[in-house]
Amino acid sequence: MEVLSQSEIDRLLEALDSGELDVTQVEKDSRKKTREYDFSRPNKFSKEQMRTLHAIHEYYVRLLTTFLSGILRTTCHVEIMSVEEQIFHEFNNSLSDPVILAVIKMPPLKSEVLMEVSTSAAYGMIDRILGGTGGAVKGNRDYTEIELALLERIISRIIMLFRDSWSNVVDVEPSLDRIETNSRFMQVLSPNETVAIITLAVNIGDVEGLINICIPNVGIKPFEEKMSSRLWFSRNAAESEEALEPKALFHLIRESTVDVKAILGETGITVREVLELQQGDVIQLNSKISNSVTVCVGDVAKFHGIPGVINDRVAIKIMSRFDEEEENE
Repeated sequence: MEVLSQSEIDRLLEALDSGELDVTQVEKDSRKKTREYDFSRPNKFSKEQMRTLHAIHEYYVRLLTTFLSGILRTTCHVEIMSVEEQIFHEFNNSLSDPVILAVIKMPPLKSEVLMEVSTSAAYGMIDRILGGTGGAVKGNRDYTEIELALLERIISRIIMLFRDSWSNVVDVEPSLDRIETNSRFMQVLSPNETVAIITLAVNIGDVEGLINICIPNVGIKPFEEKMSSRLWFSRNAAESEEALEPKALFHLIRESTVDVKAILGETGITVREVLELQQGDVIQLNSKISNSVTVCVGDVAKFHGIPGVINDRVAIKIMSRFDEEEENE
């Protein structure tokens, strides 16, 4: 029970006397809040386990925010909305079709984990990957094969972040087994299986969506002793958050993709010459055939190379690095 100070009591009495505060509203707010409990279906997740799952996914959403912002090249934000216990058929019945439901294998967890990506979040990611603005899609339609292939690639990389977020509890090896688009034909768990549902709110630019992660109780049962929040926080004390963030960021940077291009040469021509170009014309560059080519990472020149062919494909053999003086020119 919260104890008020004398100054807080005086301000409360003044508000009641002046009419600023309604007595009936105070009585309504002061009533004890209760929630229903079904004794025929006792909770299988302890409070310690639910707190640990919350801590695991607090770290996961930080990793996911950084990853999505990098791969989608826009401002993304992910936060935990809730961590609650449900029966699997309740979760399954709440899914709408078509659905993006990833079935994930995470050994040594003893059962598969599910990840549901809402329609708005899925189409927002697809649109950004294809060069769009990430706007919301109107209507409800089936996903095309190209869209499913793109989502499979994104989700395959998203679930790899579980490896770091679960590392304080158990070393998992996540892998995407398949993606289901029809919840009615999905038979992964028993309908009466108790599961923990972690709901994440995802903002991709101006698009808002949800990601639901479904973790069966039977999957984490062998690791009940490790699902202690006291153990979690004692390990976090040894490895501070300041040390974890650079480590996670370094891992994400190493896995990001960059554009690499080789510049054979350059020249300048007039607009008139461009308009008069015809098939068979030759444009002379400012470099000789014996010269090395410049290899750029992004727009920055980094290497010298020699062009060639490997397996009927054009290739560049890296010969040397650009000197710092050359890079600064």
